Amino acid sequence: MEDKKAFGSLKRKLSDIMGAAAVMAKEMDPQEQLPFSMVQAQIEAAYKSLLISEGILFPASALLNKPKQPQVKRSENGWVKLTDAQHSALEQRYGRTVLERAIKVVDEKAQKTGNRNGWKDWTLVIHNAIRDDWDKCRSAPVEVESWDDMIIRKFMEG
Repeated sequence: MEDKKAFGSLKRKLSDIMGAAAVMAKEMDPQEQLPFSMVQAQIEAAYKSLLISEGILFPASALLNKPKQPQVKRSENGWVKLTDAQHSALEQRYGRTVLERAIKVVDEKAQKTGNRNGWKDWTLVIHNAIRDDWDKCRSAPVEVESWDDMIIRKFMEG
């Protein structure tokens, strides 16, 4: 029901604009009358501003200034902040385990230094961490052989 009322109100405002334009056109001196294309452009501009004021149409500037996706803390200490889109793109590119290890390494380095490096673009920092293999992000965790196992292995090898 509210939609019908809003549409009726909008329709009345539009007819008022059209009526005012018609009155203006009749009252003008024939020598001063604007070409039809200019009158039409003025009516369209008035109609567009009416739609914007009613919240039906959004100005181009509002479309260009889209609200940013919120950045979510992705690490234990909260330094690494990524949007869902950034996180999923990194995950597709590197895989979940590599990404999680890189996030952990970057977060630990930022925590240790208080982010002295001034990192803000966490996507780039994670790319660098994986590319430069900080803390062996790409390789699986290394199993450390115990002293006893090493002696037994050496003994068995001869």
